[in-house]
Amino acid sequence: MTQLADGNPAAAFARVAFDDVVLLIAERLYPISVVKLQGGDLSRLASHEPHDGRAAWEYVDESDAEGHHGGKPRLRLVLNPHGRRLLSGVHRSWGAHLELGTHLIIDHFLQDAAWGREGRLAWPAAAMSSATPTGSPIRCGCQQIGSPRRSLWRVW
Repeated sequence: MTQLADGNPAAAFARVAFDDVVLLIAERLYPISVVKLQGGDLSRLASHEPHDGRAAWEYVDESDAEGHHGGKPRLRLVLNPHGRRLLSGVHRSWGAHLELGTHLIIDHFLQDAAWGREGRLAWPAAAMSSATPTGSPIRCGCQQIGSPRRSLWRVW
């Protein structure tokens, strides 16, 4: 997209992502499962056991949950209050950028209805009316952006 903008600041886009919230979280607040998978030092973590509420986020296995959810495995992201505040702040920061006129490509999945409501409140109505949600990657003349694993993309 930068190539297509050809140096025109009015046509420039910034790419932001849900995963950017992890950059705001101290490594000490990472979940045991993630640090173990990365071969990290578990003794440095705030959590003493999985799902003790100390990690900023955890993955909960809901593979055996009732209903139609696309099969196994099914993991649900659970945020502690600190992690949830960080996510709210990220949503609001995107809204501030949109109000400034920054064009954003937002890579985000909406796991809970509350996340969607929060976005609708934080993001200006004018930007939301021109948003293009898709369930697949966005393709442009210069490169493919994203991957089919993402459930929602928005472009302003």
